[in-house]
Amino acid sequence: MSSDIDSSMRFFLMPLLVSAALNLRGTPECVKDVALSAEYVAGAAAAIASAVKDCAGNETACIADVTKTATFLEQASNEVTAAVADCGGNVTAACTSDIEKVDDGLKNATVTISKAVEDCGASKKIACYLDVAKGIKAVGAVGVDIANAAKDC
Repeated sequence: MSSDIDSSMRFFLMPLLVSAALNLRGTPECVKDVALSAEYVAGAAAAIASAVKDCAGNETACIADVTKTATFLEQASNEVTAAVADCGGNVTAACTSDIEKVDDGLKNATVTISKAVEDCGASKKIACYLDVAKGIKAVGAVGVDIANAAKDC
């Protein structure tokens, strides 16, 4: 089942992230920032997919996966912050709204994953599973928001 989830997340996120990279207009720094943020979101998705498998029976690996997810989300957030500065040439209302959604989505995903780190580490299995599921949803939403920002900015 875990490999099905991993494949599904890749099937869902990768076309969005590739589309985002192909539709970028802007300075090379802007393109790099958005591409790296997409790469880090994809890394977070892969780490969450591993957590789904590992949290079912390997507490140490589960905590490592959830912590890795939080690290990827932090890196993605840093790249979005850089993109705000580097992509400033074509700032429309839609672009601004999209970047705000990406930022808000990363914050939401980070809070959710931080809660998962806490609950998984405290052996609160049901809360851990629910947190990981919320994290999957949050990371997927960020992937959509990055694709929209790439289209609108």
